[in-house]
Amino acid sequence: TNSCPELAVSSSECDDSSEQIAEKHNVDPSVFCASADDLQFSENKEMSNENSEVVEDSICENSAEAIASSLFKQFSMAYKPRSAADIQWLVSYAQAPQRLLPMPNDIAIFFDELGNDGRPIFFRGSENWAPPRKQWIFRLHPELQSVRKLLEHQQYRCGGCGIKVAKVYYRRMRYCDYYGKVFCQRCHQGAKSRIPARIVYQWNFKEYPVSDIAYRFLLDNRRQPVINASAIDSRFYSRIRRLKKIKEMRIKLVHVWSYIRLCKTAKETITKYGNLHSLFLTMPNYMLSDADVYSIEDLENVRKGELFRIIAPLVEYGQYHVEGCEHCRAQAFVCELCDRKDDLLFPFQVEYVNRCEECGSLSHQKCATKRQKEEKPCPKCLRIQQNL
Repeated sequence: TNSCPELAVSSSECDDSSEQIAEKHNVDPSVFCASADDLQFSENKEMSNENSEVVEDSICENSAEAIASSLFKQFSMAYKPRSAADIQWLVSYAQAPQRLLPMPNDIAIFFDELGNDGRPIFFRGSENWAPPRKQWIFRLHPELQSVRKLLEHQQYRCGGCGIKVAKVYYRRMRYCDYYGKVFCQRCHQGAKSRIPARIVYQWNFKEYPVSDIAYRFLLDNRRQPVINASAIDSRFYSRIRRLKKIKEMRIKLVHVWSYIRLCKTAKETITKYGNLHSLFLTMPNYMLSDADVYSIEDLENVRKGELFRIIAPLVEYGQYHVEGCEHCRAQAFVCELCDRKDDLLFPFQVEYVNRCEECGSLSHQKCATKRQKEEKPCPKCLRIQQNL
């Protein structure tokens, strides 16, 4: 056009200029001569590359590596010391080379945890407090009169963990009927259990509040045969009629088993409840060896009558076998006083047989009563003394 003559360039001149540039730079002339389709394809390719880069950048920005690196940059910029005054609090390598800082010596210690020389006490507990032991207690504690007085007697410490308790919090303490002490609510969460001392001395099976350590101990050891009734209380069997019957059955059980375990015929004898020898083996070993030993569970079964129902069939079938078995009758006794050999005696016949506590010899109950009235000594005991 006339307004812009310098921009009017013919197509031939354009071709000539492109060929000259290609010859000058050794480039193929077709590079500079692109069709409309080629231009459109290149534009679409560039747009797709840009979109893929944007997606890749968004994925990279949300990756764990990108987040971690950005956090490191932020921390390094925020906590980077700017001057020498900013790093005065740091410990140099010369002061602590490859070693941890020493622990402080001014540890807070209660005054009652120090000995007379001012040094800490390292043995179990202190002079005023010791943690409770997991042990059996067979004594009755005095009835609780005042929690405050008992806490004062405990030097205002919990009976379980030994924590110091302020006087104003004495009402929050809980009494343990097993240890006879007060505990904090953390050591005493309100559990209840039967108390062995109350069972032995009072035949009382009520549940009383106990601490957590007492509850777990009694629960875990309720089957342990630790109660020697006659040793703990000499009037244990005389107070309750049911205990007298169970004692008699326990004595019979022990003596019958002494014959059954040595008899070969008993291992082949079949009863209504099964093999005779196998029935005795179902009982705990302590019941077959000692008539005075009980566990907490045994005394509970005595109260319910279950222990008597378990022992009675064993004694009945065992006694019937021993009295009729030739092998067992060979180990019977003869009365030391009347010497009637046709009337054999067995130690489990407690109804009409007397057993000497010194030598263990057997005699009829009537013969023993007559000897005691005449104040005569036991014949077997005399023979033993003469042979010594």
